[in-house]
Amino acid sequence: MGADVYVRLGERMNRFEGRYPLVDAYMKVLEAMCTEEEADFASGFPEKALTLEEIAQIYQKKASELIPLLDAMTWKGLLFTQTTETGNRTYSLNPILPGAMEYYILRRLDKPDEIKKYMELYNTAYGSGGIPGRPQAERS
Repeated sequence: MGADVYVRLGERMNRFEGRYPLVDAYMKVLEAMCTEEEADFASGFPEKALTLEEIAQIYQKKASELIPLLDAMTWKGLLFTQTTETGNRTYSLNPILPGAMEYYILRRLDKPDEIKKYMELYNTAYGSGGIPGRPQAERS
């Protein structure tokens, strides 16, 4: 897979309203946020909320095989879950901003070194030297 999988993920994320140039700095942000397996999975995720059974059918895998991957991606904020009125849990892909980035940081409040490393990547990608017009994140 390699770097190609992160380019595909960047292209998929660019279907959301916030679009970002597929520059090296942005690829590094994506690499920090997810594994190659997660990036590959997310790059092909449909543009609507799906149940576990629907996801299993699309990806041609057993639902039980997908649960660890979906749980990991949900914890990282790459996927958003909600329960419908009928009690079905659905999954949808989260955009990087706003969305996955906030989850990524909030889940690591007890790991300031990881947050610092991520914010340095973020500032490179979205600060003055990365994507024009994007504000630089606050440092604490």
